[in-house]
Amino acid sequence: MNDWKAPPAVDPRILNPADLMTLATLLLMKDDRHTHWTLVAIVLGRIIDEQIYDRSLYASDEDWAKEKLGMTRGEVRLALKLYRAMGRHPAVPIDTWRSLPKPKALLLDEVLTAGGDVTQWCLKAKGTTTKDFEAEVRRQLKEDVFLTLTIRYPESMKELVEEAFRRAVYYGYDEPIQHDPARWRDPAVVFQALEVLCQSYLQETEPVPETP
Repeated sequence: MNDWKAPPAVDPRILNPADLMTLATLLLMKDDRHTHWTLVAIVLGRIIDEQIYDRSLYASDEDWAKEKLGMTRGEVRLALKLYRAMGRHPAVPIDTWRSLPKPKALLLDEVLTAGGDVTQWCLKAKGTTTKDFEAEVRRQLKEDVFLTLTIRYPESMKELVEEAFRRAVYYGYDEPIQHDPARWRDPAVVFQALEVLCQSYLQETEPVPETP
């Protein structure tokens, strides 16, 4: 029997792999609902992202976590999402993450990823309700409502469509990451490429006369 115990202020970010695995079992198999989400996220995130467990024995990360830690697929995916959110914003103090419920943490990740000021948004996150904070984030992001457009076209147009979108991605933007024409299939880019194509056509043609 392993008698290893986590000290009260254990920091899973600096534990060695063996102790990290032990901590995961102690925390999660006990189904302790008082364990803070940051601790669960960091422990699980490190184990999976650093491939600390034997991946050859399981079909997926979720299967391993279900068998060894008793976690559902949804719990695993949420923990990983939170872990990677923390990793994207190293300037946010760990104590700030610990002060936030999970919904607020995900909102903070959204607004900081979009370029929000770390100090300003951390203060807002800690000083408002989740509902009010979400409203502020949505206003800041000025989010559009996205629609889905499904188009059928013949295979003979495949090269034409691909080349048009590749050019729209390459010539339509200034940021280096968007210069890669291979990204024309990326959902985060394709709608912007469509906008470039539409704007280009509108600039080169006259409006359609209105029908009397």
